Amino acid sequence: MEKGPEAFAAAVRNHTTNLNKPLIMDTTWRDSHQSLLATRVRTKDIVDIAAVTAKCFHNAFALECWGGATFDVSMRFLKECPWVRLRLMRKLVPNIPF
Repeated sequence: MEKGPEAFAAAVRNHTTNLNKPLIMDTTWRDSHQSLLATRVRTKDIVDIAAVTAKCFHNAFALECWGGATFDVSMRFLKECPWVRLRLMRKLVPNIPF
């Protein structure tokens, strides 16, 4: 965050030259409301596991947490605001890029 998106992209490009250390992206949060549990993963459910996620995946390259179904699920089925969800997730997991 401090060095901006250009520095982040450069760090990723530089990292890919070292094949002994892959960049890992966890997709659990995105997949949870797109396929695994379909339309039933509430913001509360993600908030409840956010601290554990931040701790267990602290070395992860990124968390994929935002897919095409995010708006549909949160607004149509759960009656939640997707932007509130995203802000809460960022607040609770500040150490891993989304």
